[in-house]
Amino acid sequence: MFAILFTSAMDPFYEVALSFPTVIFSVLLFISFLFGLIAIFGVIDLDFFDIADFDVGDGGAHGVSGIFMRLGIGGLPLPLLLFAVSLIGWLVSFNIFYVLSDWIPSVGFFRVIVGLVVFFVALFIAAYISGKALAPFKGIFLPGRASTKEDIVGSVGVVRSTTVTQEFGEVRIASDAGEFVVDARSYEHEFVLGDRVAIIEYLPEKDIYKVISELDFKNS
Repeated sequence: MFAILFTSAMDPFYEVALSFPTVIFSVLLFISFLFGLIAIFGVIDLDFFDIADFDVGDGGAHGVSGIFMRLGIGGLPLPLLLFAVSLIGWLVSFNIFYVLSDWIPSVGFFRVIVGLVVFFVALFIAAYISGKALAPFKGIFLPGRASTKEDIVGSVGVVRSTTVTQEFGEVRIASDAGEFVVDARSYEHEFVLGDRVAIIEYLPEKDIYKVISELDFKNS
């Protein structure tokens, strides 16, 4: 059954899979598979790979979580997200180069340029598709959920993402329903990681919560 994997008929497959840029997605796919196995066997918790812990920079959409949230894939375990993005990216990259292999040189400057373009195109497509496909499952991976969306209005929480602005942000809330994470926006002030904020309104059309500072909430 597996003998075909070692025949010359598979050479074109291996050539594309192990060439730039598809090889990057091949490596990421392998790494995400290992992360998944480690998590399944309980060696580490999925929260260890929390996207919010990988923020870099200080402001705007500088952080990794900000980029992910702009693409609609914030709040998901990194191993799952990495697997989905690397798998879809691998399929896109592989098929582009497999179909166009006769027109793309195997070496040279032009090959590198084409490879870079394909890599970023495949990465964007993979992130977009992953966001759309996995968005309905984000609630499964949150530490807890309120019984209704409006239940947490008036609650106080802590900023979990690098920042909370009018464009993106995440807040961790602790309530009687448990501890959970919500998508939050601030339309007056920008908050940073660790700031305490209060939920003042739920916006159902966007499925997000409007927040203000805890101090302003108590003084209102």
